Amino acid sequence: MNAYPIAYQWLFFPMSAFKLFIAASFTLIVSLQTACSTSHFPWVYRIDVEQGNIVDGDKLKQVTVGMNRRQVKYLLGTPMLQDTFNQDRWDYFYSFETGKGRLDRELLTLYFSGDQLSKIEKKDYDTTTRDF
Repeated sequence: MNAYPIAYQWLFFPMSAFKLFIAASFTLIVSLQTACSTSHFPWVYRIDVEQGNIVDGDKLKQVTVGMNRRQVKYLLGTPMLQDTFNQDRWDYFYSFETGKGRLDRELLTLYFSGDQLSKIEKKDYDTTTRDF
């Protein structure tokens, strides 16, 4: 008596031409489907991806050193990153990637001393493009 169920016994017999064709077809279909996500095809639509905090320039101009946390949060919203080990640093990160591969990124870092805003750093990254 075989130790394997009947459903798995076909795996241990020599491959017939039909089984080989089925296995090769399955492998080809799976590889083509995964290739679509990494290759560029003109008919594939890629969406624009916007992530993070959108910091309005007018509201950022209103933020000044000496404001308390509540006032800053009212103007800019909840920060994207709050470091658990350093509660005196808030990071507002924003990235926008178009479907064509252009990537824009900004980072606004606020430093607090106690409850008062002590330093504002804004970093604009270079626009990069990605080829698909």
